[in-house]
Amino acid sequence: MAAESDDSVSKSARQRRSVKVSGTPAPVVSELIRHEYRHAALGMGLGLATIVGGCILGIAGAAGHTSWTAKLLGLNSTLTDAAPGVILFIVGVVLVFITRPRVNVSDVR
Repeated sequence: MAAESDDSVSKSARQRRSVKVSGTPAPVVSELIRHEYRHAALGMGLGLATIVGGCILGIAGAAGHTSWTAKLLGLNSTLTDAAPGVILFIVGVVLVFITRPRVNVSDVR
């Protein structure tokens, strides 16, 4: 019985997220999704490279003091006296998070 409720919840969640593509030719939609996944793969690769670079700098003990202050949409982020590897690691995590794909192929009808 629990499996049935899980299936119904996931099915209803998919129905809310599904993208209805009416009036747009299928090859155009296919190409748009392909480009979105390429963008996500590029972001994942660059993000992973900066995360690995940050880890290498942290393990190698790269010295230096870096400060970071960011204000965006009422949110504040302050990081003071951080090693360069930490900043690089954080930038990599943000890159991976921002460039993830928003459309799943199974959501398009």
